[in-house]
Amino acid sequence: MCQKSFQQICLRIDIYDLAYPKHTSEELDANPVCSQELKQINERISHLEKINYEKFGPTDYAALKFGGEVISVVSKLQRDGSFLKKIQKIFSTLNEGDDYKQCIIQDCGTCYAFPGNSGYVVLKLMGNVVLDGITIEHIPLHSNPKKMKSYSALKEFSVVGMKKLGDRNTETYLGTFTFSYDNDFLETFTLTSDPPIPVRYVRVEIHSNHGENYTCIYRIRIHGTLEQ
Repeated sequence: MCQKSFQQICLRIDIYDLAYPKHTSEELDANPVCSQELKQINERISHLEKINYEKFGPTDYAALKFGGEVISVVSKLQRDGSFLKKIQKIFSTLNEGDDYKQCIIQDCGTCYAFPGNSGYVVLKLMGNVVLDGITIEHIPLHSNPKKMKSYSALKEFSVVGMKKLGDRNTETYLGTFTFSYDNDFLETFTLTSDPPIPVRYVRVEIHSNHGENYTCIYRIRIHGTLEQ
């Protein structure tokens, strides 16, 4: 723990101060131990906010509780070869029931898995939304029972907004991103379109994962401004 200098500088800091520090960098640099402890506290608060993202994060317009829906989850794994057919049969058993894919837009405590490292997810939003962000969440890395060389979390993905399903003329490309699971288990990406266009559906195109031969999706959240 910091000594007297820590008490002089740090004990008066409340939660608001941690989020919006009032102390100068010179004050903190004068006491590196205190500075390090403040950094650790900020990291822990950030972690708590992420595991309670439902309360602290922006509105999720794809959430099941608000009327969102997972329309489809499709793997791009080719449907030929006996081995691939066995894999597909295993995953169809694990994901038995059409409602299971709805775990992607609610906290089920588990993931929705599909074979292969690429595919796409189509989400229906609660209404027409001008999109400004997407949040990808996976199980925290430290929660894995052992260190692994590969992970099932998605990696590179693109986002496409749609006014109508199946109508390419209403599609809006919103960007391609990389989910750096090695760095964090939850990450929000900025979506932009020029001009801003409200959409009712979102297609998340998964191009790769972090090395596994199957892909797990724990949670996808969609943010923006609901059209009135």
